[in-house]
Order: sequence, then structure tokens, then C-alpha cells
Amino acid sequence: MDTIRELACQLTEAVKSSQEFIRYKEAHLILKNNPDHLAITKDYIQKQMALQAKQMAGQELSEQEAHAYNTLTETVMGIPEIAEYFQAQMQFGIIYQTIMDELNTTIDFDLNLFGDDV
Repeated sequence: MDTIRELACQLTEAVKSSQEFIRYKEAHLILKNNPDHLAITKDYIQKQMALQAKQMAGQELSEQEAHAYNTLTETVMGIPEIAEYFQAQMQFGIIYQTIMDELNTTIDFDLNLFGDDV
């Protein structure tokens, strides 16, 4: 067990020292220190989640909703600090997902308890 914890600590240190994590953490701090940009980002994420929930529920977005969202995205991504935050988040997310995929694949971890019955 100590070996697993030691390796987990090594992986944690590798992630924390990665350029992707450092970039993400810096972008997050810059955003957090600007209340206006933070509020815009939170609002954008909430709208994004609401539209995704609607789509996941099988409802199509109206042309007006899609246009409004695209316009909002262009506006939000036109703010360099916010765009940098989302880009850094995406790059770090790739690293994080790669680690999780590798772990799940390597140990053949399957959370599907019901098989194909569901």
C-alpha cells in the first residue's frame, strides 16, 4: 500500500509541476482576481450548462437560443483573460482525462454494474 501511495504522490507532483497545470492555475488566479471577468465566466458556464441539460433532455435548441449562445461565446472569448482560462482548462483537462483513462484501462475498471441490461 505504501508503494501505491508513494507512486500517487509522485504522480501528483508530476501533475502539479506540469506546464498545463501551472498555466491553468495561473489563468484561474488571474480570473479569480478580477471580479467582473469572474462573474462573466460564471454566467457563461451556467448558460452553457443549462443549454447542455436541455439538449441532454432531448430538446433541440431554437435558432434564437443557438444564435444567442454563439454571440455570447464570441463576446466572452473575446476577453483575453477568459479565453486563456478556458484554453488552459481544456489543456489541463486533457492531461487529467489521459491519466484517468490510462488508470481505468490498465486495471480494467468497469463501473457498469448492470451490463447491457440498462
